[in-house]
Amino acid sequence: MPPAIGYSQIGIVGPGALAFISGQVGVDENWVLASDFEGQVRRTMANLLAAVTSCGSSLDSVVKLNIFLKQGADTKVFEKIRDEFFQDVEPMPASTLLFVSGLYTPDTLIEVEAILGIASGDVDT
Repeated sequence: MPPAIGYSQIGIVGPGALAFISGQVGVDENWVLASDFEGQVRRTMANLLAAVTSCGSSLDSVVKLNIFLKQGADTKVFEKIRDEFFQDVEPMPASTLLFVSGLYTPDTLIEVEAILGIASGDVDT
């Protein structure tokens, strides 16, 4: 997960309550964007996992995903990779999928936000 610049990656509401993960995109720790959609999805999901882990939690605690795609044709690829990351999670989190005209940069093709139900732990935002 790249360092946040001008915002928080994670917002916590009360101890042992909810954590809101800012929109994650397909960049590495140096803010270099993956060149293709599949690479962006994999990096986005890895960044999401890093944010969840920094809450002392796992993907099991994700209760809601908001997914933003620039192209509807990319939905199946996203779903396949999302399912790889969430393969051991039951039930799957509630989700909203939106198609948008623009994201972080003109080349950004996906962004994913999450809401977690967390028990406790140190949070590294």
